[in-house]
Amino acid sequence: MSRVEQTGVLVVQHMPHGTALEAAGLLVRVCRAWAGDPVPESSAGLAALVMTGGPMAAYDDSPAFLTRAAELTLLRSALEA
Repeated sequence: MSRVEQTGVLVVQHMPHGTALEAAGLLVRVCRAWAGDPVPESSAGLAALVMTGGPMAAYDDSPAFLTRAAELTLLRSALEA
């Protein structure tokens, strides 16, 4: 079993869509930010982190992008790891 299969890939989605990672047979956990799923605080135990795009802008503080602060925390955790 590969490292990716053991630890998995977290995909943070901003719009509903599938992922080629699942089609490739990888262990994928999807955080549906667009549907209100909570964004994990840490990247501990992940082999990879994927952040998808959406209709919001990177510096958008509007109610349309409520998960921005949590996503930045998650990205910082991944970069530190």
